[in-house]
Amino acid sequence: MKKKQWNRVKAPKMWRPKDGDELMGTYLGSQVRSGVYGEYTVYFIQQHSQVYMTSGSLLNDLFALLNEGEQVKLVYTGKKTSKTSGNEYKTFELYSESIVEFRLVG
Repeated sequence: MKKKQWNRVKAPKMWRPKDGDELMGTYLGSQVRSGVYGEYTVYFIQQHSQVYMTSGSLLNDLFALLNEGEQVKLVYTGKKTSKTSGNEYKTFELYSESIVEFRLVG
């Protein structure tokens, strides 16, 4: 009888960057989740053998322009304060190996 090969299952890690940190890898897709403040979208990026997840309202507009499977570099540029609401939010820059053009989604 052939011996079974078991592979360890790893849950995605939450990416908790500091200013200037970069996450490079393959964009795997997104998932809508429910939290204390309502629904939010989580984005998954695979870097080597580890999958990371991240979220932030600014990311919704950026990742809407990409297709799953694209090579990306996500740079965390810190927090800013909204001039209208006074709320703090995370800011990012997103880079892709392919040329990304604006398109209407939905």
